[in-house]
Amino acid sequence: MLYAKWDMEEALAVRYKEGYEVGFVIGTMQRNKEPPLNIAKKLLEIGVDVFKIQKYTGLDIETIENL
Repeated sequence: MLYAKWDMEEALAVRYKEGYEVGFVIGTMQRNKEPPLNIAKKLLEIGVDVFKIQKYTGLDIETIENL
């Protein structure tokens, strides 16, 4: 049987980094008055889940998936 070691500090560090990147992108683009489609494209580029993008931009899932 294969066991993987789970490290809480490492998991938190990864989540913190992901949250920081998303917050930085959204904050910068909103400050520059970017339209939601541009924000969604950038978030897709960095690998953010479509459901989170929907929450942050207000766009529907279909529109985001078609980007």
